[in-house]
Amino acid sequence: MVKRIALTMLFFGAFAFAQHWVEIGTGTAIERYPFDRLYRYTRWEYLYLQEEINYSGLLTHLAFYADSIGDGLAIESVLIYMKETTAVTYPSAQYNLDGYTLVYSGRFPNSPPRGEWKSVALTNPFYYTNRKNLSILILQGPQEPVAQRPYYRYTSTSPNNRGRRAAANGPQLQLYESPNRANIRLGFATTGVNGSKKERTAFSGKGTITPSLLSLSNKEEVGLRIYNIFGKLLYPSSKDMEISFLRNLPAGIYLLRFEAKGDKEERKLVVLR
Repeated sequence: MVKRIALTMLFFGAFAFAQHWVEIGTGTAIERYPFDRLYRYTRWEYLYLQEEINYSGLLTHLAFYADSIGDGLAIESVLIYMKETTAVTYPSAQYNLDGYTLVYSGRFPNSPPRGEWKSVALTNPFYYTNRKNLSILILQGPQEPVAQRPYYRYTSTSPNNRGRRAAANGPQLQLYESPNRANIRLGFATTGVNGSKKERTAFSGKGTITPSLLSLSNKEEVGLRIYNIFGKLLYPSSKDMEISFLRNLPAGIYLLRFEAKGDKEERKLVVLR
């Protein structure tokens, strides 16, 4: 599959995007998932359908509606994964990470007040094309269990089981199907990849990054470094503007740092599959 590489023409910030929120689920019934704090570990995997989302772009935030917060302590050791899939239901089965991208690692908020959306900013924003359904997998734990645990609002998808889950005091692979799907809010960036043509330049196949698009005072000898979202250097300083290296990058967000005789400029790079 050919990847399309979009170089946004906005300065790279601290991922402080304006948001377009997509809210799915209107039910007011409550249950302990997606985080069952009565146990040390929770595993939760659910589908949100293409037609329900009806939006494409860079997913930067995710939220669940906490009807109650239990002891009010943060939910520790949370890993959130996302992928696009043609699946429309999930049977009981063992979960696996095939095709998933890790989009968040850290704590999930659970502080007062109750009765509101609790959200996290994804540490690795995910580009959702809206060509398939969105699958979200959450692995939580280990964390010492508590009796006073949070409860979240959900909406039934019966007779279709849109997901599966399990909670236990040991790591659990087997998940059990259920139509009870947590109400969710998905936050999409409204700048960057969704900007105007003037704000971005697209590359596909072979090509070059054009230094003339930059604001550097000296565009004759421009060096390039590429970092991932965690600040790891992926591409050392080079004056080669060919994008063959870029075409091998996984989908995600990267920082391009251009340097020329003491002058530097940073741009955000979004790789779309």
